[in-house]
Amino acid sequence: MSQKWRKWLGFQSYDEYQKEYYIRTNLQSGIYLCIIVSVLEIWMLYNVFKNMITHEISRTTRWYVSHISSYCVLLFMALIMLWYAISYLRGKKLSRRVGNFLICTFSLICVLFGMYISRMDFSKGEQVLSFLTMMIFVGCLFAWRPWISLLINGISFLAFYYIMADVGNISYALKINYFIIFISIFSVSINTYEQRRMNVEIDESLEASNIRLRELALKDELTGLYNMNYFYQEADKTIADESISIPDMIFLFFDVVNFKAYNEQYGFIKGNEFLKHIAELLNDTFPNDIVSRFSDDHFMVLSTHPDVEAKVSDIIEKISNDGEDVYIGIKVGAYKPVDRDCNSKIACDHARYACSQNRQAYNETYKIYDDKMRRTYHLKQYIINNIDNAVKEGYLRVYYQPIVDANTREVCELEALLRWIDPKYGFLSPGDFIPTLEEFRQIHKADMAVIDIVCRDIREVLDSGLRPIPVSLNFSRLDFELTNITNYLTEQENKYDIPSEYIHIEITESAIIEDFAELKSAMNSLRTASHEIWLDDFGSGYSSLNILKDYKFDVLKIDMKFLEHIENSEAGHTILKSIIDMANALSIVTLTEGVENDSHAIFLRDIGCKYLQGYLFGKPAPIEDFKEAVKSGKYHLKKTA
Repeated sequence: MSQKWRKWLGFQSYDEYQKEYYIRTNLQSGIYLCIIVSVLEIWMLYNVFKNMITHEISRTTRWYVSHISSYCVLLFMALIMLWYAISYLRGKKLSRRVGNFLICTFSLICVLFGMYISRMDFSKGEQVLSFLTMMIFVGCLFAWRPWISLLINGISFLAFYYIMADVGNISYALKINYFIIFISIFSVSINTYEQRRMNVEIDESLEASNIRLRELALKDELTGLYNMNYFYQEADKTIADESISIPDMIFLFFDVVNFKAYNEQYGFIKGNEFLKHIAELLNDTFPNDIVSRFSDDHFMVLSTHPDVEAKVSDIIEKISNDGEDVYIGIKVGAYKPVDRDCNSKIACDHARYACSQNRQAYNETYKIYDDKMRRTYHLKQYIINNIDNAVKEGYLRVYYQPIVDANTREVCELEALLRWIDPKYGFLSPGDFIPTLEEFRQIHKADMAVIDIVCRDIREVLDSGLRPIPVSLNFSRLDFELTNITNYLTEQENKYDIPSEYIHIEITESAIIEDFAELKSAMNSLRTASHEIWLDDFGSGYSSLNILKDYKFDVLKIDMKFLEHIENSEAGHTILKSIIDMANALSIVTLTEGVENDSHAIFLRDIGCKYLQGYLFGKPAPIEDFKEAVKSGKYHLKKTA
């Protein structure tokens, strides 16, 4: 038999969802039927007892006994069925087989009741519709399989014909009418079944879709691990669980090293397989812990296992051997919560931060978040959260460091250096806040503040009648990406009426190591506006002579690292002299940073370096201190800067 016919006739098997659907819908119909039957039987019993008392209609004792017994049996069965249906639908754990048995038993009693009452009074022409009414109730309200419905209706009507023949002669017309009713009831039964069959298929499909959507909302589609939202929920529950000791908990952040290169080498399909392999490895290693894929090649685990470090070492060893021609490794950051007030999101951030601290160290693969990291982390968060307020409240200051002529040692330039004097942390080191602002792409806010302060200071010098000294400003590559820094500089120069030649622009070598069209265009605009362009930190590790070939610079600022141990390095002498000779040949002025003693200054002067900068000539200081130093004669200004 084809699947289509099996389904139409109702011979197909039901899955658990369909079985539950049919029992619940039949019980819901049964509630209505039981209420109707109960009300009818109570009303019929009332009439019978009333008739017994008043003797309005003459009945035999047998009639009373038989009717009262029939009504009571049906009423009793209806009440049992009603109790079961309500209890089951309200969620009480009852056997589904018992429910199906009660439905069948109740239906059988209804049909037999209808036959019995109709047979009792058929000869008198009374209540002959009891049987038909019960057949409609049973056949149309309950959803039977088509073949079962055919059996119920066929056997019931044949039995009805048979017992009616014993008590009276059924006319041919009445037989035809009953047969039409049989067909009608059977048709309605089939229609009821088909409607519920289609509904259950639709509902089951929707339920499957909802389950899939819930899984997608909680799980990572690629690896099958739970996603970070689910991880946060479960981690918070674990932290709050009093049965689990806080010292036993540890958050682990896993970061795959060099995964981008692996993807490029082998393709995304194999890259995805590799991520699945990591997911399986983490699941196998931490079977009773919460394991999640956070994003890309990042995974998170909340473990309560006592030997976590051994497990992490095992994972690192296994992953490190899987890279084939491309090196693949794992870096792991860990965080141990200190109390139950710990927030899972913050704990994950701490573990991620610990992981980032060993990312650059080749030999370090596992690092636990400690007090030093805690202080650094909170400082980072403070810097990012307060940069706008620092600009607004004037916590950002500009200190000026002199740049001198190598021959006369007269001050010919000043470099503007940013400082942060914070009411909470005091003097913040530039090494703390500048990398943080760059990391979080907020450095342009600080550099714009420097432009404003420098322009205001130059204006004050001009207004006081003193001769200003040109000031060099440091621009980050991000300044050109995040804002139109050249337009802002022009606006501030116009606002304070500052000649553009008083401001020089320093751009680090690392900022232009890659071809960046916007930066090249901005440099051309700055030069057109009469700003000198300096190449800062030359030789800091990114040196490329192509930069000098492709870009025009007025000053080459040699990194202070060249002066480290220069006294004992003949090669250092030669390299430094070659750089200065090359720059002079290209008509680029040279300036060397980090000059801390007189021998350095003399050596640089002798090999042709024009400008010098370093603690030998002065540390960065506020503009007021510099003015005072000029007045006291500590600094001598070059007459023609």
